[in-house]
Amino acid sequence: LPREELQRLQRLLFGFRGRKREGLGAQEIFTEDVLKDIASLLLMAKFSEGRVALLAWVAGFEDSLPQIMRPVWHAVVDRLGSEVIFPRQVGSVAFPDLQGL
Repeated sequence: LPREELQRLQRLLFGFRGRKREGLGAQEIFTEDVLKDIASLLLMAKFSEGRVALLAWVAGFEDSLPQIMRPVWHAVVDRLGSEVIFPRQVGSVAFPDLQGL
């Protein structure tokens, strides 16, 4: 990420600790707007391994969120129009028939 976006992402992530110490719950800390900002920043990152690695990284971010906020993360990422496929969605993806190869 460019320096300015990286600093913004760090401020968002480090802000979670302070808000938790204030006694706020997950739904108050990980608001939809905050998750949207984080997803937008993560999707801007460049991976030398390519776009698929980036999308897997964005999908994997859900593991750092409280369970109750994971559906919100999915919805936010989906609304951003990214091609992220979350592990639970893999079963519904139509894969090509490769048996004849």
